[in-house]
Amino acid sequence: VSTQSTGRSKSTMSACGKLDAMVYEPLGPDSADVERNREIPVHWMVRRYVRGLSRWRYMVLLVFVVLTGGLGGLAMGFLNKCSLAMNPPSGSQSYRDNDALTAVFPSKNPNSATMVVLLQATDERSILWKNRTRDFTFELQWHIMNSSKYSKFVESYAGLYTEELMGVPEEQLIGRLVNKQHDISIISITLSVLMWDQTAIDFSKDLVQKFLDANQIEGVHTVLTGVPAFVPLMTKIAMQDMERADGIGLPIALIVMSLLLRSWRVVLLPLLAMGISMSMTFGIMYFVAQAMSVMQAVASLMTSLLIAMNVDYNLFMLSRYREEVVGETDGQVLTEEDPDPEYPPSPYCIGSDATEDGTSPNPNPNGTSIVLGQWIVSDPQIVAEAEAVVTNVVQTSGHTVATSGVTLTFCFLGLLLFKVDLMRSYGIACAVTLICLLIVNLCLIPTVLLMGHKWFRQGFYNTCCPCFKTSEGGSRGKLWERLGRLLMRPTAACIALLIAFGAAVPMAMHATDFDTSDSMSFDLPRGDDVTAAYKNLESTFGDGTTNPFTLLIKMSKGTNLTTPASNYHGIAHVLDQVVLKVPHTSYSDISSAVTIPNSTAITPLRIDFVNACMESLAACKAKVGPYAQEIWYQLNQTVNTAHTAVLVTFENHGINPLAADGREWIYNMRDELRGLEQETGLLLSLTGDAVGIAEVVDSVNDGFPLVAAATVAVILVTLGVSFRSVLIPCRTVLSGMLTLVYVFAISTFVYQYGILEWTGAGALEKGAGGGEVGLMFMIPGICFQIIVGLSIDYDIFLLSRIMEYRDRGVSNSDAIVGGLADSGNIITAAGVIMAIAFCGMLLSVQPVLNQLSLFLVLAVLLDTFVVRILLVPPMMRLLGEANYWPRYGCKPNETKLLKIDAM
Repeated sequence: VSTQSTGRSKSTMSACGKLDAMVYEPLGPDSADVERNREIPVHWMVRRYVRGLSRWRYMVLLVFVVLTGGLGGLAMGFLNKCSLAMNPPSGSQSYRDNDALTAVFPSKNPNSATMVVLLQATDERSILWKNRTRDFTFELQWHIMNSSKYSKFVESYAGLYTEELMGVPEEQLIGRLVNKQHDISIISITLSVLMWDQTAIDFSKDLVQKFLDANQIEGVHTVLTGVPAFVPLMTKIAMQDMERADGIGLPIALIVMSLLLRSWRVVLLPLLAMGISMSMTFGIMYFVAQAMSVMQAVASLMTSLLIAMNVDYNLFMLSRYREEVVGETDGQVLTEEDPDPEYPPSPYCIGSDATEDGTSPNPNPNGTSIVLGQWIVSDPQIVAEAEAVVTNVVQTSGHTVATSGVTLTFCFLGLLLFKVDLMRSYGIACAVTLICLLIVNLCLIPTVLLMGHKWFRQGFYNTCCPCFKTSEGGSRGKLWERLGRLLMRPTAACIALLIAFGAAVPMAMHATDFDTSDSMSFDLPRGDDVTAAYKNLESTFGDGTTNPFTLLIKMSKGTNLTTPASNYHGIAHVLDQVVLKVPHTSYSDISSAVTIPNSTAITPLRIDFVNACMESLAACKAKVGPYAQEIWYQLNQTVNTAHTAVLVTFENHGINPLAADGREWIYNMRDELRGLEQETGLLLSLTGDAVGIAEVVDSVNDGFPLVAAATVAVILVTLGVSFRSVLIPCRTVLSGMLTLVYVFAISTFVYQYGILEWTGAGALEKGAGGGEVGLMFMIPGICFQIIVGLSIDYDIFLLSRIMEYRDRGVSNSDAIVGGLADSGNIITAAGVIMAIAFCGMLLSVQPVLNQLSLFLVLAVLLDTFVVRILLVPPMMRLLGEANYWPRYGCKPNETKLLKIDAM
């Protein structure tokens, strides 16, 4: 923008001959002091930084090329490293019990990989008809046991016919391996590795591809289910969600940015930034996944966050770049009501009064800003102009992006205060995403603008096009200026605040009225065969089939299983008391090598049988007779080599081990075991995947208050330092809390009460169609951090614009109006784009991503169209000059806003 100084005043003219900035009249006695206060000097560090980028531009590009190539090659590796692991926190009861198990059973794993082959009759005949699944059962066993790669990891193989062969009566198998209707049978396979270990995953793939697909039984549908079978499916879904996010969010974002910035050339920069940021982020997360468990859903969240925040930061940077180049706003505050007649309007647009070659007929001899269409032949002059423009961009929008990025990064890092990898992986992923975006947008984007400044500046559309005029030739948002004027009236401000807080009161009553669950149903894709098989397995045989509990019973020091005999009888007493005193526990749930299967009582195996079978197989056959093989095998699987510990399995059919009733069962069981330890002298430890997950849920719930408090403290400190104000960060936190109340309440209505089930959309059903009511337990904790971070993003951008006016001596009300008018279109466009980016997860078939998406979409839309309008301007208006304490620009009575022609 061409600027001319005339001693006591400055004037800036638009291409269409209208004032393109606010006009002020000095009221103080010393107008020279006012002039000095209005100038916003460029910080020496910013100037040196931009000059450094310009000087070392090729080196900067080379560094990013190397980073993109090196880290981008690891991106797919990161997706393959993601899992469904929920390890218990270090030092927890479950963690100690797992250590106790591995100490006496080195080859056992507390979270052993259990897979189930479900065989379901698709005709009217019984699954047992003519033993039609018999050959399949033994052929599958032979395939597994003769695999040189996987046979050594097989811990157990249990099918209807293999168990009968070992002497187990058929009536004992009804309800455990075949249902009462005889139309569904299962084959259970357990490996001695973690359920999310790559060996288990590869085993499940091999089983499906090399056996199940090639050995179908007529009239019987076979499908493999279990966590190892879920992981490849989750990886596939993650890829589909990323493609969907890119296919939907990016094109819309680019179209909106092109219209808003009025150039297709600068829109190439977000694409460049997106590709490089994604390569860097996913590459870094590959190394993170090597050190800790990273959930499958993390990749989808990272993609949506990358698109959303990349568009946000590019809009902030490039809109300021356009203003500096085209002169949409001049960046200087004027001190005269009328344009200086000495210098007629300068044609910033190609057209208007410009000459044919696009140059100005009346160039400003003292102007320092760039005029679009004014071709500069000298390369040093182009470099100087580029440095001047980019310096202003970094000084203003760069500061905004840095403040937002740093604050959001610290918010996400707050998730590290949780003691579980599950939550930490989300926090690290989001923080790495923000850091990479900051590096790219504050380093690479300015470098590219410096190198291609001449080409970029020629690509802007005619700013005098009638479709972009909004107010007497200006190009700011007329709607936002009028709305801002309205909200500056005390009565309107009070009414807006009453509406915002009044509606929040009934919402707050339901904001926490939701149930949480750690059910596997939230992770499984709707409509898939593997999911259908898992739910069929749950409803037919109970959740305990795939998520059994394991009770470790250790003898006291110096004794073993049968010496003294009180140890052996104490085991039966423990199991009997558990059935009698722990709700939802029955005798048929218990599977033990030292007890005889019975649905009405605990019947210990004869102690002489146990001693003989622990001695050798030959002694066992001589002593026991027909069932010796089975007893010997079971004892060797569940009794350690020193004969000092035994394992007992609980396959609870009346509860869901991964839901609230399962956690309640764990608490009751532990309470009972503590009393039985004192009574019998045995050491009792409860293990299993469900127990570890229960510890994770408890740790997340217990750690949430600390994380929330730390997040609020970070926001207060970061924004307080950035804006040098006490009340601004407090008001920002209050705005974020209001957004949280609305989002949590609406989400409760959707997923707890099902108010949108009439739409027929699975993503909007109760529990997002996962079969459970309420929310996945980790959603509230993760969304609190992300929503609080996102809610301050646009707040920071609006505040930055307001503070620019305040630092130049504009009154509080006029600064709010100017900031709202300047940022209105940009924030609205960014909010819509971000909401669309997060909508990609709402289209996923994974319930946990649907819930996460709804939270984030609601937060962005509410913050963009409700909080920013009904809360921020009115609160700042009523707080007045207290907003800026202890920061001071000009004194409030030094200048007065006379008119705003460009809003």
